[in-house]
Amino acid sequence: MVKKKQWWKWLLVIVVVITVVITSFLYHQYRKFEQNFTNTQIEYKSKARKKSDDKLIENKRPISLLLLGIDERQNDSGRSDSIVVATLNPTKENAKLISIPRDTYVAIAGMEMSDKINHAYAFKGINGATETVEQLLNIPIDYVMTMNMEGLVDLVDLTGGITIDSPFAFKANLHTFNKGKNHLNGEAALAYARMRKNDPNGDFGRQERQKQVIAQLANNIKSFNTLAKLDEMMIILGSNIKTNIEMKELNRLRTDYLMPMQTYDNLQFNKGQGTTKNGIYYFELNTQELEQISATLQKHLAL
Repeated sequence: MVKKKQWWKWLLVIVVVITVVITSFLYHQYRKFEQNFTNTQIEYKSKARKKSDDKLIENKRPISLLLLGIDERQNDSGRSDSIVVATLNPTKENAKLISIPRDTYVAIAGMEMSDKINHAYAFKGINGATETVEQLLNIPIDYVMTMNMEGLVDLVDLTGGITIDSPFAFKANLHTFNKGKNHLNGEAALAYARMRKNDPNGDFGRQERQKQVIAQLANNIKSFNTLAKLDEMMIILGSNIKTNIEMKELNRLRTDYLMPMQTYDNLQFNKGQGTTKNGIYYFELNTQELEQISATLQKHLAL
């Protein structure tokens, strides 16, 4: 099932945040950003790609991007709270997006075991998490971007807070959320995005609330033009983002891939079901549906 929705923008918010900062300010500000961006760099190259595929963005080839929202708390190696894959085809001016439920039961790449997909990051880091997603969807992951969810706190506070529309009233981490409109600071926004146990829709409900938070934050950042606070934003981004996208690729990613996109198709895993193994809850994907989505993404990537 494919749905066209306007909230697709939150899925690419990290890319938008970086490119907006780069292209919206004077050159000397750009140089400061470049210094902070260097701190975000990681090395990752898909083993599923050939050496001839080294210049995908330069050659305007279809690409895939994995976005990981990392829930990394004190004394904890962290887990990937949000797992989203986007395939971008500049020729078709179309993107396809798939969100993978965090409790999905999968084989962990590089390990002779299966577990929840969000544990792949805790076990094997960014590379292991990326390879696990590649293995599941049977496509190469060309680019990966992670953002520590704790970084949302600083960004929300820096940009003046966000207003969200809560579908129901609840309490979480000493914060009270009313049904309807709520204006949140950073800590409240994080609590709102993290709560799962009291949501009637469980993890799927939390995913929707995370989309709300990031969409509102994206709107804040796109209209953010306070030069006095720009350095603070760049420091926050540099401290909380990791990616293998190179500096020279960022602007072309924006101009050749993001701006021309006419349609954004949201693919969904609708046929899976929950199960319990040794007293632990897992989500098992429907094999036929997984194969269909994998084939759709492969075709979109012209594989």
